[in-house]
Amino acid sequence: MVGKKEYAQINELLNARLDAKKVLIAVHRGAWGGNIIEGTVPSLELALKMGADMFECDLSKSTDGVIYAFHDTQEPRLLKTKQNVKTMTSAEIDALEFYNSIDEPSGKHVQRFEEVVKYFTHGELFNIDRSWPILAETHELLKDYPHVVKQAIIKEYATHEGDTGQVYVYAHRVQHGGAA
Repeated sequence: MVGKKEYAQINELLNARLDAKKVLIAVHRGAWGGNIIEGTVPSLELALKMGADMFECDLSKSTDGVIYAFHDTQEPRLLKTKQNVKTMTSAEIDALEFYNSIDEPSGKHVQRFEEVVKYFTHGELFNIDRSWPILAETHELLKDYPHVVKQAIIKEYATHEGDTGQVYVYAHRVQHGGAA
């Protein structure tokens, strides 16, 4: 069993998958190529169709508080801009267009994280990464999507005295409504 006994209900889906398969395949930013852009719903869905058990989704927040499914620092490669999305407004981010695998404009735009959460509601497992600087905002957004509690692993850097490395604390935050 993964996790503490007090979180058994929250970890039920993850543990059932581990019991059935013993090893789970986690895919970083989905499966992409051509006009399927990494980290978008189509790439995450494709990864699951190709046999992944779980996908990873990076988060970034605009200057006006909108959370996006995007790994900052990838702007030059994917969006042909040197400006970090964390320094942009949501209107500026929404206006950006992804470039595809052959370096052509794709017609696709950076997706808001809420779009990802709304799409994956049928027991798909996902790891939410790069959320530690915006964990409070991420938690607020996810309150409207209770299915995420059992589907998501949210990575956070430990901030408590004596803690080191990374810890997974979302279940605790959901159950107790605040800091772990």
